[in-house]
Amino acid sequence: MEALAELYYVIMMPLIMLITGAVMWRIPPKFKGMGYHTARSESSPEAWAYAQHLCSRIVVFTNLPLLLLSVASAVIATMVDIGEDVCIALVWILIVLELVAVFGMIAAVEGRLKKLFGKK
Repeated sequence: MEALAELYYVIMMPLIMLITGAVMWRIPPKFKGMGYHTARSESSPEAWAYAQHLCSRIVVFTNLPLLLLSVASAVIATMVDIGEDVCIALVWILIVLELVAVFGMIAAVEGRLKKLFGKK
């Protein structure tokens, strides 16, 4: 079942994002070559530090439930013969949820930066 393999691949994105967020949370990027990188976040050292702080926490708290949901979906799909169409639908739902999490994080961080550090 090829779609089941794709369902297991969908686990990788929230896992990678969760690890990245946890590392950024523990060791915030000190230079502008890595981390949350936008014009607003680079407007001042304070904005940079705040953006890294906020982004890392949002990434961890949004990707932990996505990882659990992805793992649960893959386990259930393995245990129960849910069919190819349902597997493909699950893959697309998880991909859309991950995209919503990424774009939601960007909107949240940019909104807070704009509120706290002004327009850029």
